[in-house]
Amino acid sequence: MEKSAPININSVSIENFKSVKSVTLSDCRRINVLIGRPNVGKSNLLEALALFDVPYMVNSSNKSLKSLVRIENIADLFHNGVSGAAIRITADENTLMLSRSANNGLTIDIASHGDVSKYTFTPSLNLSTKKDPIALPEILTYFFPKHFMAESSNANFLLPPSGNNLMETVANLPDLKTGLAELFHGYGLKMMFDSGSQQIKAMRENGLDMFLIPYNSLADSLQRLIFYKSAIESNHNKVLCFEEPEAHTFPPYISNVINDIIACKDNQYFITTHSPYVMSSLLESAGDDLAVFVVDMENNATVAHRLSEQQLQDAYDNGMDMFYNIEAYLGK
Repeated sequence: MEKSAPININSVSIENFKSVKSVTLSDCRRINVLIGRPNVGKSNLLEALALFDVPYMVNSSNKSLKSLVRIENIADLFHNGVSGAAIRITADENTLMLSRSANNGLTIDIASHGDVSKYTFTPSLNLSTKKDPIALPEILTYFFPKHFMAESSNANFLLPPSGNNLMETVANLPDLKTGLAELFHGYGLKMMFDSGSQQIKAMRENGLDMFLIPYNSLADSLQRLIFYKSAIESNHNKVLCFEEPEAHTFPPYISNVINDIIACKDNQYFITTHSPYVMSSLLESAGDDLAVFVVDMENNATVAHRLSEQQLQDAYDNGMDMFYNIEAYLGK
């Protein structure tokens, strides 16, 4: 096995958040994968980490906490809807406390490497804090948006959670633009970047005629490929969280993304997946950089069990489909 690359976070602890009463992800590696049956709380673990991205909302046009977590009201944030106890999330030196405030809103305190920032939300879950954060946590959670809304930013990396500065990010990544141009060429298209409107477009030529396809009209697979590759290539020494990057994606495209994750050794990853292909690729190539957590529901609460190195080796040696063996891993 290859020597493991440096990692950013060794342990994640989540308490009283949604379906999570208390979960610890220990001995994390550079690539951490969450697998399990549907509706057991895998996404909730990523959403807990997404709360560290609240500071990025200060300068965003979208001030709603619903852009980070799937909730309808404040009670949805707390385990079993009981908001008497605070939500606590710890990722090594990063700590977040979320509690109800006196005006029925929310208060979130984020401590990162000794710097503490406080954020307040109204009862309608909109951020009311206007002061720029003291420090920006290096944990970035990305959720592919149903509707992409472009937003200008001076950030030199893709902004969480929806990558609203995607166009500017791609413009500043020459290698990514070159790779995308080659991909578009395979479809008889030319990739164009309109510097005036900061928009990615595809162009199809037919003799003297030219037909432009805007980004939002590109195939879903292509949009997702651009989104995840931009997140990976624009970040360095960060913790990146992806929810099912393989969803609605042509297999060769997800292979492209997974290969980037394996090769880009200066970022750490937390990923949920239901894809045997993703798992087999990681088992084959990630080596000691890989940790797999099987997530399940026990006593109406999310739990997570880390698979041993031997279990991962056995799965690889036997060509095992880990998703068909979930219950065996859980001892059921």
